[in-house]
Amino acid sequence: GQWCIYIDELYYLCHFLGLSADLELLWTQGRSHGVSLVGSTQRPAWVPLFMYSAATHVFFFRHSDETA
Repeated sequence: GQWCIYIDELYYLCHFLGLSADLELLWTQGRSHGVSLVGSTQRPAWVPLFMYSAATHVFFFRHSDETA
């Protein structure tokens, strides 16, 4: 327990490596095992909803690109 896992570019891990189910398991059950999951992505629209609903802190920064 008492681990912090940082994941950069969640979109890549979820869509190209197919790790959405594994990350959702960490988001839903990691807290009871003393695991914190810190994730980042450039475009948070295409990541599992657990990224938001299981979070205790969420930070958004300005995205200057226009949505295609």
